[in-house]
Amino acid sequence: MLGYTQEEAGEALDVTRVTIQNWEHEITKPPRSVQLACRLLLRRWKQLPNFGPVTLVYANSPLVPSTAVPTRISFTCEKCTDNKDAFRRLAVRKNGGIFSPLIVDETGAVIWSGEALLKV
Repeated sequence: MLGYTQEEAGEALDVTRVTIQNWEHEITKPPRSVQLACRLLLRRWKQLPNFGPVTLVYANSPLVPSTAVPTRISFTCEKCTDNKDAFRRLAVRKNGGIFSPLIVDETGAVIWSGEALLKV
């Protein structure tokens, strides 16, 4: 999926190519620490500027409504070609009242969220 060769995967995970091969052929099972490291590598790959398509999701009002007046919260979802496109759209709309933004992949997994997006 990430396009790593066995050699590159071994270097990224600090194991040998043969170890990677054994995991791929299910001869041995990767330890939990490697499984977690793989999740991190996948997330970092999905955070690359050209990863896509993605969806920019944001609320049009704060998610913590005022107790004095009931607030109806609506969400907007914008399909974007890649992360770069999503960040561009976020920058344009940032002053227009965007709350709790997220960038998600096609499965709905969160790639970017909250504070990281508001600092764009």
